Amino acid sequence: MAEQNLSDGQIVLPRFSEVVQAGSYQGVGEEDRITLGRLIRLAGEPLDFTFEPSIEDFDHSAIPAIERGLYIPYYDTRYQSAKQIIRLGVRPDMPANGGNVGVVFPADEYHIVARNARDLATHTEARTRRANESNDDRDEVRQKAGRSAAHVLAGKIAGMARFKAELLSDQKMLRGLYRDLGSSWIGHYKVKNLERHRVATDEKIHEAAEVSSINWNFGTGAVKGLHKAIKRNLYGGNKTHAEIARTWRDYITMVGLYAGAKILKVELSQNMSETELEKYEPFLIAQNEQQAA
Repeated sequence: MAEQNLSDGQIVLPRFSEVVQAGSYQGVGEEDRITLGRLIRLAGEPLDFTFEPSIEDFDHSAIPAIERGLYIPYYDTRYQSAKQIIRLGVRPDMPANGGNVGVVFPADEYHIVARNARDLATHTEARTRRANESNDDRDEVRQKAGRSAAHVLAGKIAGMARFKAELLSDQKMLRGLYRDLGSSWIGHYKVKNLERHRVATDEKIHEAAEVSSINWNFGTGAVKGLHKAIKRNLYGGNKTHAEIARTWRDYITMVGLYAGAKILKVELSQNMSETELEKYEPFLIAQNEQQAA
């Protein structure tokens, strides 16, 4: 297997420490077509599984356990203090299923969705007014503040649109892999493409588990054990083709549903931001008219 290439001083993030990186396999060329089940088996053959995760590690790696850390309903004791949780759309008067739960996001995605649109706009206006305290032209300051809020909201909307497109692309890839796992003999993907998708899916599974662990307050040992157990679930043991397919399909379903839950929160935030932006559009119109004059 190929080793992950790291520059001096770089470290492997915990969520990726047990990801099986892309490699080349004897007797299989990059242009050959292969099934995902066979590729998973090839990727797992050279791995060293002398470390045995504990029963607790395997419990933490179970899909229901991971999902309990990704979705937090309003009645959960963790709900109010949960880290990196998006609560948009949660209604206590509705059943806690579907989209009616808080969804915990990875740290590098949380800021894209998190900020309340009205709060973001008013804070932006205040910051602009503070930067223009010496300007005694109140109309000019008001226009600047309104335009700055509009631009920030527009930027947030554009960022969420890009993020949503990435999530939809992820779901499309995952659906293709799920279908491929139902094929025992016919390879639909070239090795070079399928290997890239395998690694990406492996990463998404570990990332979801890492995010899930945030609000369970796992220690370092528990998090490491969680990832080792997932690696063992995905690649370890003398599994049949059907067992490999079932395990991967279950994890793929989990990360696909997680992407869908994030999409719902993104759409809610988009709608709120677009509604808020409407209030500031007159400032942009005035600016355009002034520039055209």
